[in-house]
Amino acid sequence: MGALIGFIMGYVLGAKTGPELGKVWQATVGSEELEDLLSGGTAFVENVLERGRELLGAMAPEDLQRLVSRGVSLVDGVLDQLRTILSERQEEATP
Repeated sequence: MGALIGFIMGYVLGAKTGPELGKVWQATVGSEELEDLLSGGTAFVENVLERGRELLGAMAPEDLQRLVSRGVSLVDGVLDQLRTILSERQEEATP
């Protein structure tokens, strides 16, 4: 997965803007691999937060819920920014 991310980011950042970039963008955004990557990233964060909850068992439930909620919101925000950036690049590449 890391190699796929590296390839995508390298291509997007290093490629000349044009029809080829738009085709690659469409293939990437619509790919099952990207969906799997986003899903895996979310599952990873949830797992980390769950482990943190186990370590922070002494916290009040309300505080813990707020912490988990903020973590999920943070990940959602990063993913939204990634989608926006990639969408803007696609729009720039579309003639």
